[in-house]
Amino acid sequence: MKNFTKLSAILGLFLVSLFINTGHAQNDLLQEMETNYFNFFNLDREALFLHLNKTTLLPEENLWFAAYSYNPKEAKPSSKTVNLKVDIFDDSGKFIETQTIFMSNGKGFGFLELDPQRFQPGNYIMKASTNYMNNFEEDLSYVQAFNILDKNLASKDTTRKSFDLQLLPEGGHLLMEVINTVGVKLIDDSGRGVSFENARILDEAGNVISNFDSNDFGIGKFSYSPLKGKSYKIELTTATGDVLSQQLPSAEGKGISLSSVQRDDDFLVYVRTNKETRKDIEGETFYMTINNDGKMSDFEFQFPENEEKVNILLKKDSLYAGVNTLTIFDSKLNPLLERLIFSDSELKRSRISSTMQNRGDSLIFKLSSEPKLKNASLSVSVLPGKTRAYNQNHNLLSAIYLKPYTKGVVENAAYYFSDDDRREKLHNLDLLLLTQGWSRYDWNSTFKAPQKIVDHDAGFKLQGQILNYKQNKNNKLVVRSQESGLFKVIELKEDGSFELPNTYISEESELSFRLMQGSREIKPVVNLNIIPEDQPSSSRLTNISEYVEPLKSWENSKPLPDDFLSNAETLDTVMVNAERRENSLKKKTINGDITMVTDKMAKRYLNLLDWLPTQNYIVFQTPEMVTIKSPIVSSINTGPPYVLLFLNGVQVGYDANVYRDILMENVESIEINRNGFGMGMNGVNGMINVNIGPAAAPEESRNIYKVVANNGFSTNKEFYAPKYASYQHEIYQNYGIIDWKPAISIDNESQTTFKVLNTGQSSVKLFIEGLSADGSIISEEILLD
Repeated sequence: MKNFTKLSAILGLFLVSLFINTGHAQNDLLQEMETNYFNFFNLDREALFLHLNKTTLLPEENLWFAAYSYNPKEAKPSSKTVNLKVDIFDDSGKFIETQTIFMSNGKGFGFLELDPQRFQPGNYIMKASTNYMNNFEEDLSYVQAFNILDKNLASKDTTRKSFDLQLLPEGGHLLMEVINTVGVKLIDDSGRGVSFENARILDEAGNVISNFDSNDFGIGKFSYSPLKGKSYKIELTTATGDVLSQQLPSAEGKGISLSSVQRDDDFLVYVRTNKETRKDIEGETFYMTINNDGKMSDFEFQFPENEEKVNILLKKDSLYAGVNTLTIFDSKLNPLLERLIFSDSELKRSRISSTMQNRGDSLIFKLSSEPKLKNASLSVSVLPGKTRAYNQNHNLLSAIYLKPYTKGVVENAAYYFSDDDRREKLHNLDLLLLTQGWSRYDWNSTFKAPQKIVDHDAGFKLQGQILNYKQNKNNKLVVRSQESGLFKVIELKEDGSFELPNTYISEESELSFRLMQGSREIKPVVNLNIIPEDQPSSSRLTNISEYVEPLKSWENSKPLPDDFLSNAETLDTVMVNAERRENSLKKKTINGDITMVTDKMAKRYLNLLDWLPTQNYIVFQTPEMVTIKSPIVSSINTGPPYVLLFLNGVQVGYDANVYRDILMENVESIEINRNGFGMGMNGVNGMINVNIGPAAAPEESRNIYKVVANNGFSTNKEFYAPKYASYQHEIYQNYGIIDWKPAISIDNESQTTFKVLNTGQSSVKLFIEGLSADGSIISEEILLD
């Protein structure tokens, strides 16, 4: 048995056996179960999250988002996630389009142009996933809804006509003649909770056994002790006045039951049996496991002689952070009971506070972290304080700590991690987990090591063949894409085929091919495939209504004036419009230097990697890899002294292979930030950004074969707020946006500042999400006057 030190369980006076070996057979079974469990989690999962700038949009607005990927097992950003697929569906579940977002160190950025011809007013769904997730049976994708208002801001009919009343015994079983706890969940035909009051448990004679109310999500619980030969029913009244009645399921005559009581710092777990069962389990050993993301603690226990209850005290600070699955097994390791509980001890959450200064036409925000963060990357949506346009179901905390462990859609999951009345939030979260029943994993079939089918996609593979190829030992294929910063010389196979793996290319970029035979240039005819193909993860999304909030926020709003909003031009993130200069020019900036590449430099230094050592960088090349190190290592660096690299403004991490074969004649400018100021922990050893621009384009050749890529990473756009007719209009205050900052880094003082336009609001609301390199999670909603 493993991880006993993790579990601090104090068992009640009736327990006589703890951590006792009960025979080789049982230990062999336990060892096999543990091995299967650990093998099952040998492949790391990913928890995904999309942070939208807002979820309700006016006509002619566009959508921006930041994407996050987290490794729950390691409790760190998922560095292996590079290709993130985001599929868009309409409210019928029909597929509209797909994007591939470039991820680096657990973060990426996206832009969705909402062309009115394709995106009519209504509800839409974004589904984020990776090809790597196909290794697992469970659905690990992340789904987020958004809606586009029509010009009348009319409310749609959200009337629900049917109810589903669910009765869920704690642990999964009702046992006769012992105290049982039953979770109650009332939902409508869209899966939304319906609150109720004055719920009564009645016996067959009409006597009231228990009374209770639900919370706002239609979830409640009651306790009772069913008697042999008796029947019971529940009656309740919904908030809308509907009266519902339903029979309780029959209790089992033999077995054991489980119930858990959450207290401030611990859980008191009761394992009970009845007299009919007690004589059958005399001396039998039971096992309890507590598990979370490949971590497990387990122990054994017995019911003492003549006793029908075992009490187990579980301290929260000895449980795993987040959702813990408690499972009771019999002596043959058959799972009997299961319960999810949540420990808020040791959550990897860091807090962000903000102050605001009014500078006339602009507002200056200062963000400070606690505890100190020197390596956090944040995304911030800045909205009017009265906004009704931001209604994400999840925040980053709930996407990481709750979503991977629950089945179905959790309504308003972000609520459970908000600040006000923490005790009430934990109580309601415990009710939610009580009504989950068994966890999403099936001990009888699921815990078998998954076979690794696919690895993480890291860029795209160019796979093709020269159709007019004639074999020659001097043949080489030159591949170039100015938009993607690609320049490669490829060796061809005997049949003229070629492969270029792990390639960064942007969608709809132009690829040019030249076939070289020594000094001779031949125009090739290229049959090209870009893998993985540009296909959605699914052609249709089901259960749309579970993800879409009723559009009650549209009500009581005035129609949108025709001239209220005009969409401004969206700008590419990187814009280079310089001409080649004869004389060297170096620009000083607050973060470093920008060197404009001249003709003289291009003639002197053939390759980019030839020039970088002149700037005191250490360039190491082998046929397999290229690394660039800084001679000055930051005192706060805990890893290798690698420099953070960018190409055309897109972060590519530390892998300098992307710089291999880049000719200086194709480089427009090189930005060097030696101290890494503003780059977070990933850039403590400095940053290099290489821009390949139009001024560096070679002379057009008749021997170039061109192909427009039908696949690639989606092009991000710089946020540009639409032009609103009035910042004081009710529609702007409810649905407008002030600014979107997708890439804010916390500096070495655990503080950062940013500026936005002052639109004259009485209050401003910040929605902040982010991750640090050590796995700390940032999620805040801050209202500032």
